[in-house]
Amino acid sequence: PEARALTETLARREAGGWRPATDRPGPLPRPPPAPRTLAAFGLRAVGGLAVPVGQLEQLDEALRTATKKGGGVVIPDGAREALGWSADETTTILKGLGFAAIRRPGEPVAWRRRGEREFAVERRPVAPHSPFAALAALQGAPAHPLPPRRRRRRTAAK
Repeated sequence: PEARALTETLARREAGGWRPATDRPGPLPRPPPAPRTLAAFGLRAVGGLAVPVGQLEQLDEALRTATKKGGGVVIPDGAREALGWSADETTTILKGLGFAAIRRPGEPVAWRRRGEREFAVERRPVAPHSPFAALAALQGAPAHPLPPRRRRRRTAAK
Protein backbone atom coordinates (compact mmCIF):
# COMPACT_ATOMS: atom_id res chain seq x y z
CA PRO A 1 0.00 0.00 0.00
CA GLU A 2 2.83 2.43 0.75
CA ALA A 3 4.48 1.81 -2.61
CA ARG A 4 1.16 2.28 -4.42
CA ALA A 5 0.57 5.57 -2.57
CA LEU A 6 4.02 6.82 -3.58
CA THR A 7 3.48 5.75 -7.19
CA GLU A 8 0.10 7.51 -7.32
CA THR A 9 1.63 10.67 -5.84
CA LEU A 10 4.30 10.73 -8.54
CA ALA A 11 1.70 9.97 -11.20
CA ARG A 12 -0.50 12.86 -10.00
CA ARG A 13 2.49 15.13 -10.50
CA GLU A 14 2.92 13.89 -14.08
CA ALA A 15 -0.85 14.11 -14.74
CA GLY A 16 -0.78 17.87 -14.18
CA GLY A 17 -3.81 18.23 -11.93
CA TRP A 18 -5.96 15.57 -13.58
CA ARG A 19 -7.72 13.47 -10.95
CA PRO A 20 -9.11 10.30 -12.52
CA ALA A 21 -11.87 8.21 -11.05
CA THR A 22 -10.35 4.83 -10.25
CA ASP A 23 -13.64 2.97 -9.78
CA ARG A 24 -15.39 3.74 -13.09
CA PRO A 25 -14.56 4.85 -16.64
CA GLY A 26 -13.90 8.53 -17.08
CA PRO A 27 -12.90 10.80 -19.97
CA LEU A 28 -9.23 11.27 -20.74
CA PRO A 29 -7.86 14.83 -20.69
CA ARG A 30 -6.28 16.47 -23.73
CA PRO A 31 -3.45 15.64 -24.23
CA PRO A 32 -3.87 12.19 -22.69
CA PRO A 33 -1.43 11.13 -19.96
CA ALA A 34 1.31 8.64 -20.72
CA PRO A 35 0.40 4.94 -20.40
CA ARG A 36 2.81 4.72 -17.45
CA THR A 37 0.86 7.43 -15.61
CA LEU A 38 -2.45 5.68 -16.29
CA ALA A 39 -0.97 2.38 -15.10
CA ALA A 40 0.03 4.01 -11.80
CA PHE A 41 -3.66 4.75 -11.21
CA GLY A 42 -4.65 1.22 -12.31
CA LEU A 43 -6.20 2.56 -15.54
CA ARG A 44 -5.87 1.95 -19.25
CA ALA A 45 -6.83 4.24 -22.15
CA VAL A 46 -9.63 2.70 -24.23
CA GLY A 47 -11.63 4.65 -26.80
CA GLY A 48 -11.02 8.06 -25.22
CA LEU A 49 -11.84 6.80 -21.73
CA ALA A 50 -9.64 5.92 -18.76
CA VAL A 51 -10.96 2.49 -17.72
CA PRO A 52 -9.95 0.62 -14.54
CA VAL A 53 -7.95 -2.50 -15.38
CA GLY A 54 -9.95 -4.55 -12.87
CA GLN A 55 -13.14 -3.73 -14.77
CA LEU A 56 -11.51 -4.69 -18.07
CA GLU A 57 -10.66 -8.06 -16.55
CA GLN A 58 -14.28 -8.46 -15.43
CA LEU A 59 -15.38 -7.59 -18.98
CA ASP A 60 -13.03 -10.26 -20.33
CA GLU A 61 -14.58 -12.85 -18.01
CA ALA A 62 -18.09 -11.73 -19.03
CA LEU A 63 -17.18 -12.06 -22.73
CA ARG A 64 -15.76 -15.55 -22.22
CA THR A 65 -18.87 -16.81 -20.38
CA ALA A 66 -21.47 -14.92 -22.45
CA THR A 67 -23.85 -16.53 -24.92
CA LYS A 68 -22.50 -16.85 -28.45
CA LYS A 69 -25.00 -15.89 -31.13
CA GLY A 70 -24.69 -15.14 -34.83
CA GLY A 71 -20.89 -15.01 -34.98
CA GLY A 72 -20.58 -12.79 -31.92
CA VAL A 73 -21.04 -12.66 -28.16
CA VAL A 74 -24.11 -11.20 -26.45
CA ILE A 75 -23.24 -9.41 -23.22
CA PRO A 76 -26.11 -9.71 -20.74
CA ASP A 77 -27.40 -6.51 -19.12
CA GLY A 78 -26.62 -8.01 -15.71
CA ALA A 79 -22.91 -8.23 -16.55
CA ARG A 80 -22.91 -4.62 -17.78
CA GLU A 81 -24.73 -3.45 -14.65
CA ALA A 82 -22.29 -5.39 -12.44
CA LEU A 83 -19.51 -3.33 -14.01
CA GLY A 84 -21.48 -0.13 -13.36
CA TRP A 85 -21.26 0.97 -16.99
CA SER A 86 -23.93 2.69 -19.05
CA ALA A 87 -24.87 1.29 -22.47
CA ASP A 88 -22.96 4.13 -24.17
CA GLU A 89 -19.82 3.50 -22.09
CA THR A 90 -19.99 -0.21 -22.88
CA THR A 91 -20.31 0.51 -26.61
CA THR A 92 -17.39 2.98 -26.54
CA ILE A 93 -15.16 0.59 -24.58
CA LEU A 94 -15.94 -2.44 -26.77
CA LYS A 95 -15.31 -0.44 -29.94
CA GLY A 96 -12.07 0.88 -28.42
CA LEU A 97 -11.00 -2.71 -27.72
CA GLY A 98 -11.55 -3.67 -31.36
CA PHE A 99 -15.05 -5.15 -31.28
CA ALA A 100 -17.78 -4.50 -33.84
CA ALA A 101 -21.51 -4.66 -33.20
CA ILE A 102 -23.60 -7.23 -35.07
CA ARG A 103 -27.19 -6.01 -35.24
CA ARG A 104 -29.90 -8.34 -36.46
CA PRO A 105 -33.61 -7.53 -36.34
CA GLY A 106 -35.34 -9.04 -33.33
CA GLU A 107 -32.10 -10.14 -31.65
CA PRO A 108 -29.91 -8.48 -29.00
CA VAL A 109 -26.70 -6.79 -30.15
CA ALA A 110 -23.80 -9.24 -30.42
CA TRP A 111 -20.13 -8.23 -30.44
CA ARG A 112 -17.34 -9.79 -32.49
CA ARG A 113 -13.64 -9.06 -32.65
CA ARG A 114 -12.66 -7.15 -35.77
CA GLY A 115 -9.98 -8.55 -38.08
CA GLU A 116 -6.43 -7.29 -38.45
CA ARG A 117 -7.26 -5.14 -41.48
CA GLU A 118 -10.11 -3.40 -39.70
CA PHE A 119 -8.25 -2.80 -36.44
CA ALA A 120 -4.67 -1.94 -37.34
CA VAL A 121 -2.19 -1.25 -34.57
CA GLU A 122 -0.58 2.15 -34.76
CA ARG A 123 3.14 1.85 -35.45
CA ARG A 124 5.43 4.52 -34.11
CA PRO A 125 8.37 5.73 -36.21
CA VAL A 126 11.80 4.49 -35.20
CA ALA A 127 14.09 7.08 -33.60
CA PRO A 128 16.82 7.99 -36.13
CA HIS A 129 19.72 7.33 -33.72
CA SER A 130 18.27 4.12 -32.32
CA PRO A 131 20.05 0.81 -32.95
CA PHE A 132 16.80 -0.32 -34.56
CA ALA A 133 16.95 2.44 -37.19
CA ALA A 134 19.41 0.38 -39.25
CA LEU A 135 17.09 -2.62 -39.01
CA ALA A 136 14.13 -0.53 -40.12
CA ALA A 137 16.09 0.60 -43.17
CA LEU A 138 16.86 -3.02 -44.04
CA GLN A 139 13.20 -4.01 -44.00
CA GLY A 140 12.68 -2.35 -47.37
CA ALA A 141 13.66 -4.04 -50.62
CA PRO A 142 16.64 -6.42 -50.42
CA ALA A 143 19.97 -4.96 -51.55
CA HIS A 144 20.53 -7.69 -54.14
CA PRO A 145 17.23 -8.96 -55.45
CA LEU A 146 17.19 -12.59 -56.40
CA PRO A 147 16.91 -13.38 -60.12
CA PRO A 148 13.59 -14.84 -61.22
CA ARG A 149 13.42 -18.61 -60.91
CA ARG A 150 13.31 -20.62 -64.10
CA ARG A 151 10.63 -23.22 -64.36
CA ARG A 152 11.78 -26.75 -64.80
CA ARG A 153 10.76 -28.50 -67.92
CA ARG A 154 8.94 -31.70 -67.43
CA THR A 155 10.34 -34.64 -69.21
CA ALA A 156 8.04 -37.15 -70.78
CA ALA A 157 7.63 -40.35 -68.83
CA LYS A 158 9.15 -43.40 -70.50
